[in-house]
Amino acid sequence: MDDDNDGFTDVEEQQATPPTDAVDARRFPVRLPPEGATTLVVDTASTLLAAERDGTPAAAYRSLSEALQALRTGRLPAVDTVQVRAGTYSPLTTQEMFPLELSGLAGLTLRGEGTVVLDAGLTAPVFQATSSRDLVIEGFVITRGVRCIDIQESTNLIIRHNHITACSPNGISVGTHASGIVIANNLVDDNDEHGVSVLGDSEATVRQNTLRRNGRLGLVITTTQATIIVNLVEENAWRGISIVANAIATVADNTVRQNGSNGINIFGATAELTGNTISNNAGAGVLVIRGVTATLMGNTIEHNFAMGIFSADPGTTLIATDNTVRLNQALGIFVLEGSTAIIRFSNNAEGDTIGNVIDIAS
Repeated sequence: MDDDNDGFTDVEEQQATPPTDAVDARRFPVRLPPEGATTLVVDTASTLLAAERDGTPAAAYRSLSEALQALRTGRLPAVDTVQVRAGTYSPLTTQEMFPLELSGLAGLTLRGEGTVVLDAGLTAPVFQATSSRDLVIEGFVITRGVRCIDIQESTNLIIRHNHITACSPNGISVGTHASGIVIANNLVDDNDEHGVSVLGDSEATVRQNTLRRNGRLGLVITTTQATIIVNLVEENAWRGISIVANAIATVADNTVRQNGSNGINIFGATAELTGNTISNNAGAGVLVIRGVTATLMGNTIEHNFAMGIFSADPGTTLIATDNTVRLNQALGIFVLEGSTAIIRFSNNAEGDTIGNVIDIAS
């Protein structure tokens, strides 16, 4: 008898290790590929019964959940790649079980080939990784997750060449004590709150991404260390980039434009901004407040609706060298009493006024 019509008899499901639910078609034993296999293949178009699928190219698993279940048997030590063929993978189409749980896995690349859509239907994260290491997630359209990618306490994870969209609240969330996280060459757009959030004493590199039209921030760095380089951060509803709460950030060669408030906010953190173009934001180009140490070198800050650079609050130190600050709607560089500013004459303040500078050094 096969009550759930999944290709395994009720007895086979009861005798599996671990046993599976004989009346739930989404849960069933998995056949494993031949010993020594290095790649598992997943194909939504597979017409084979579950009992006939073993993750080989000719008998691909039908869901990514199935491949991850096979990996969790602990009997596939040589597998280092999961190859996912084009198609839409969701609870409705392939009976995916979200979140796709990567926790505890190591030394694995998950790769989409063609257009591979992973759609969680706003029920759970798409990918979740806790205590994982040396993973790569690449080549997917990742959508409608409750945090599409959620990383905690993991090491050396690479997220690259994905389109991450329509997630709630964030596209990518890097949480407590994660290190060696690389987020590269992704399009992260139209998420409810933040495109990318990194927090909780973690460490990440965010490079060559497009962070666009997110509901609050393109990128927020909180109590963590981050290198932010060569990203396009545009048209987010509130701020482009926020660096806050004792974070330490290097921000270089980014384009931050047309965001709904300030281009870059630095609140109670330490940041070095070099070679960025910060323009056409609805607030200030760069806001530096609440005990910040901020060094700005070689940036172009122009056509912002408020100040080019605004610095305030006791304990705040602003050092600005070799910047071009021009054609902002309010003041070019505005420093309120109580903060310390070193504004070197090598800055080009063209078409703006430099107001209330506390300390000018040549």
